[in-house]
Amino acid sequence: MPYDILVNLIAAFLAFIIGFLWKDYISKKIADFVYRGIKINGTWRAIEKEITAKGYKLAYPSIYNIELFQKADIISGIVKAEFGKEQIEVVSYKVQGTIKDRFVSLSLKLQERNRMAHINFLLEIVGNGETMIGYMTFYGLRAKEINAIEVIWKKTSR
Repeated sequence: MPYDILVNLIAAFLAFIIGFLWKDYISKKIADFVYRGIKINGTWRAIEKEITAKGYKLAYPSIYNIELFQKADIISGIVKAEFGKEQIEVVSYKVQGTIKDRFVSLSLKLQERNRMAHINFLLEIVGNGETMIGYMTFYGLRAKEINAIEVIWKKTSR
């Protein structure tokens, strides 16, 4: 009788471990291996246009330096945004997103706890995959409203 309980516990433990490995590791490796879509891994640089969708003129368009990592259609990474006249104010974001049918959707989460920022990108991959064009939506703290601005992303390295 105690032997049966021990065998059942070991079997349950092994099933749990195999399920955990399958869900969090093996299935992701298989998906990345069979993925045949566009790869956007690497370093990117994004620059904002000077006028927002609501017609506001930016005094100093921001520059974004992005490091993207891709596993199948899941994207993650880090963004360093440079703001201000001399681009000396640097803010870091964590990136999460997806890619499907040449369209990239990204959400940026601020890594600092003492600031508030909400940013999303919807981008289209154009040409040979070295450029993405689209819009960034954001909450403007000064205007206290949601706004959008056109951005152009250029790949700087693989």
